Amino acid sequence: MKSLLESIRAPAVDLPEDRPTDRDDFTEHRPVSLDKLGLVSVDQVSDEDLPLLLLVCAEHLPIKLDEDHNLDCQQLYWSSLEHQLMSRKLTDQLLVRLEMDSLDQTLEIYVKEMFELVQPQLEHWSKNPAARHATCLLFSSITGEVAGEHLGKVFPYMLRWLDSWMVEPRVQGANLTLQILINTPSTWLTKFGRDKVLYDAVVRMLNAMEDEVLAAVSQPLPLLLELVSRDKRSDPTCINDVDKFVHTILQSIECESNLTKKLIKTRLLDDSWRLIGKGCLRWIKRLSRLIESDLGVVGGHSLILLKIWESVCEKFPVSAAREQRTMLPAFVKLGWEWSHGAVLCPKVNEELLLRVLRKQISTDPTTFLKYTKGIQDVKTNSRFSKLMTSLIQFAEESKVSTNVPS
Repeated sequence: MKSLLESIRAPAVDLPEDRPTDRDDFTEHRPVSLDKLGLVSVDQVSDEDLPLLLLVCAEHLPIKLDEDHNLDCQQLYWSSLEHQLMSRKLTDQLLVRLEMDSLDQTLEIYVKEMFELVQPQLEHWSKNPAARHATCLLFSSITGEVAGEHLGKVFPYMLRWLDSWMVEPRVQGANLTLQILINTPSTWLTKFGRDKVLYDAVVRMLNAMEDEVLAAVSQPLPLLLELVSRDKRSDPTCINDVDKFVHTILQSIECESNLTKKLIKTRLLDDSWRLIGKGCLRWIKRLSRLIESDLGVVGGHSLILLKIWESVCEKFPVSAAREQRTMLPAFVKLGWEWSHGAVLCPKVNEELLLRVLRKQISTDPTTFLKYTKGIQDVKTNSRFSKLMTSLIQFAEESKVSTNVPS
């Protein structure tokens, strides 16, 4: 049975050139391995070969990325839906034999033996995508102290995948990093400065050209940033890793023309903005300049930027008031474009515009009234006129209620 199990495992792909593997590389292996997989009987596998059986199945089982998504079996070039169903059937039979409640619990018991079996293939990981996938599934499934104790085994390979020029290893490395951050106690992650090494490897990928790489990296990055900066965030007067990240991400958003990437990066800015706390006062002026320039091309990212600015107006009204000269023209221009139907993003509506502008106006209603004096007398379209009339009325009421002198 051992020789049968070994023959089912996906072989190394000996490529004449350095390129990613694809489905054609396993055309001959897939039907043969499927036939052999059907010959496996769990009852005939010896106890010492159970890790090998688990490894064979792990090559074909999908990795649960989150509550709603699994890795599609079509991305496993050596596998198929039939392989997956058959592997799931074998693992279910194994759980019955071992009287275990879940596959994750079983993998935790055999993690050491499974890694010893797969490690030789990981030394040549670019030629062994199935071994790489099985490793990711294994270390995405174990949790708690078990995950921490075995983290050092997979750590060097994760760094190599994150540093690869190929898309698939980088995405796998980022997804595995996320699962390890979720499942592993922080004491194991900070040991030997692992968190900082991982953070440096992941943050470099902000400049990735591929959308899927950036999307994958954006998941573990906020968790890593929180981890590496946790001892320094208590003092808002100190420049820390979050400040450096905010600087980097603001610069990256300013230079980004791809709206999909810009949305991902703006979400990262939102995550880091919440982490920085009062330290964000250092970045409010820079943020206002970014929003002013960014509202020229409105997209999903613009909604996030406006949400961040609303929080600035609420928590730091004095600082937001200082940016009145920058923000009011940008917001009023956005309202003008909306009134003419020039804003393509459907979520930019009258309700959003009124909310954002009222938050900004409330920081300094006198300045708003000064800047918009006479605007209601100008002949404009009815939508814009209605918007500005409502805002001017709000500013006058705010001015009276706060006793702001003229």
